[in-house]
Amino acid sequence: MPHRPGDWYQVARALSREECIGLIKALTVAERDLVAEHDLPFGPGSVSPVIWLYRYLLESTGDDFTELRDWIRRHTDNRYLPGAPASMADYHRQLAQDEAARRQREQAEEAAAIARRMAHEKEQVKRAASRLRYRELRTALLAELEPLSAVERLDRIARDTEHPVTYYPPEYATLDPESLRAITAALRRALMNRLSDRRKGIWRALREQLERNA
Repeated sequence: MPHRPGDWYQVARALSREECIGLIKALTVAERDLVAEHDLPFGPGSVSPVIWLYRYLLESTGDDFTELRDWIRRHTDNRYLPGAPASMADYHRQLAQDEAARRQREQAEEAAAIARRMAHEKEQVKRAASRLRYRELRTALLAELEPLSAVERLDRIARDTEHPVTYYPPEYATLDPESLRAITAALRRALMNRLSDRRKGIWRALREQLERNA
């Protein structure tokens, strides 16, 4: 028995239109009954000769085979049959629908890509503006603190609950002996509490300095 699609096309060429239809029906029923009789878990499936014989009829005649298609579906348990539309007109209509669906998917994907790119660009602009605002506010605050004494600056830092201490220049944590003596007990406690989470760096060194001089 032929196994390849081309072999079945060769068989079909030797038959008349009606003979080919008869062979299709005979193979459809034989395939179904063979699977049922021997309790097979599956049959020819997508490689059934019915598919290729049916397609040969469709391609070689251009006729409408709605009646044959429906007959095959009524007499088979193979979900792959008949494996082609009822007519070439249906085939071309399906191709047109598939192409329209493909274009629609591509357009939707392109629109989604544009939307993602615009959202990304918008987010970048937003982040850049946020970074600029951050730098401007920090520059203004440091300019305000610059004229103050070291102790006055530390007092402001101790009361600042909005920014981490690393927001401030590290040199603010360096005290000379006179500034260290000028720190009140209340400010020392506030600073030690403010710096309690420091595990390294200049701000931890300041906390340890304040603890030694408590």
